Amino acid sequence: MEIRTEEHRVQTTRRWYQEIRIHREYLTTIPGILKMTEMGLCILIIICVSSAYWSADGWVHFAAVSCLTLVIINFICHLTDIYHFFIFWHFLEFIEYCISDGLLLMSAIVSAVGAPIHPGIAAAAVFNFLALAVFGVDTYYMFKAWQEHKRQLVGAAVVTEVTTTTTTPTK
Repeated sequence: MEIRTEEHRVQTTRRWYQEIRIHREYLTTIPGILKMTEMGLCILIIICVSSAYWSADGWVHFAAVSCLTLVIINFICHLTDIYHFFIFWHFLEFIEYCISDGLLLMSAIVSAVGAPIHPGIAAAAVFNFLALAVFGVDTYYMFKAWQEHKRQLVGAAVVTEVTTTTTTPTK
């Protein structure tokens, strides 16, 4: 009498990341359009503030350049799908956007106070408030993405199935 035992191991790994590639479709999504708009508004703020010399232009420049730098880094990471390799990327991006919102709020107030000095400062104030609104909407989307990412991490565990088949010959 011969008893054969076969054991099959199947390991399934659900990946929550992809390969690095240019994700052109991102340019037409709402977050992609928001990031491009944010970059444009930050550049406009820098140009407007540069047209007039006043005592608080350093702060407005700092806020606009800081926000522009963060947006460019995040835009490139989303465009190339690099952000999938970092587990807490959505949380960090949400925190970055909260900080950017605070910087832009202070910058908008400073620009609005200095608006009577020069028309460039008044234009910078308008663009600051517009940028604040766009960054606020993007912060909302970052919060939603962070919450969704937390839910996906729970389902991204490694699942191992072990199937044992025992065959007994019949007489």
